[in-house]
Amino acid sequence: MSDLVDLVIFGGTGDLSTRKLLPALFQLHRHELAGPVGRIIATGRGEGDDTSFLQEAHDNLQRFLPEGDWDDAVWEAFSAKLHYIRVEADDAQDYEALQALLAQSSADTRLFYLATLPSLYGTICRHLQQVGSVDGNSRVVLEKPL
Repeated sequence: MSDLVDLVIFGGTGDLSTRKLLPALFQLHRHELAGPVGRIIATGRGEGDDTSFLQEAHDNLQRFLPEGDWDDAVWEAFSAKLHYIRVEADDAQDYEALQALLAQSSADTRLFYLATLPSLYGTICRHLQQVGSVDGNSRVVLEKPL
């Protein structure tokens, strides 16, 4: 058993992720408190790839981290965990591509963080279930209250 966790952030390029989630994850990594997080997979509706997402994340972290908290060495290790995949919430084929990416990991647990509109929660969860992305070791975090 690997004890690794794949963290998938739906809305991974949105304001909440940009200003709060990624800076918090960077800080956890910086202070060696990130635990078993193996990969952080950001999903978004925009065209892009790992390279463009990494550049955007780099720039946003430097912008939103408290002054003095940026560290190039931490960024190098943290950025190795970051991935991006385009997922349109109502497009079943996008979830097939996400499942293929998830299947490349040895992580035992998948944590799906839904930083999206609450109206998309059901759609996202149904698609994740339909492509076999969830099992007894999966967790779903809903950002906003219902």
